[in-house]
Amino acid sequence: MRAILHGVFLRGIPCSVCGMLAVGLLLTAADFPVRAYPAFAAVPLLCGCFFSGMDAGRRRRRRGLLCGALSALLLTGIWYAAAVILSGKAGAPAVLCPALPCGMTGGMLGTGRRAPKLRRRMHGAVSLRERLRLRLGMLHRPDKKSSPAQRTGDSV
Repeated sequence: MRAILHGVFLRGIPCSVCGMLAVGLLLTAADFPVRAYPAFAAVPLLCGCFFSGMDAGRRRRRRGLLCGALSALLLTGIWYAAAVILSGKAGAPAVLCPALPCGMTGGMLGTGRRAPKLRRRMHGAVSLRERLRLRLGMLHRPDKKSSPAQRTGDSV
């Protein structure tokens, strides 16, 4: 569940907000018929569902269809709740039908991508010198192609 929440809140919502701003800019700059507005409004949500599903699948590394579907449902539910609060009207979210396949596609593609790098957590009271020592220790990796005499400490 954590992977789905991370995907929705770290990828889906920012992507859809940026898409909404771009679509709003496009709609104010060009003359489109009013009937085209719902199609333009659905594009940012679909992109957000795709990218949140991709991030959830990448973090989970398995069950991409399920991760993508759940992240698409959660993201659509968040935006639907915001729309109901702002407009005061409740209706059927028609964009849910295309949002599910977008999220599921992103989840499937995300399972094949490289997982995010794990980071060691450090306690806040650790001094700067200790943090630097730990960081440099994490970066140092012994050479695996060394001879057996060098690994045991004997001189050749």
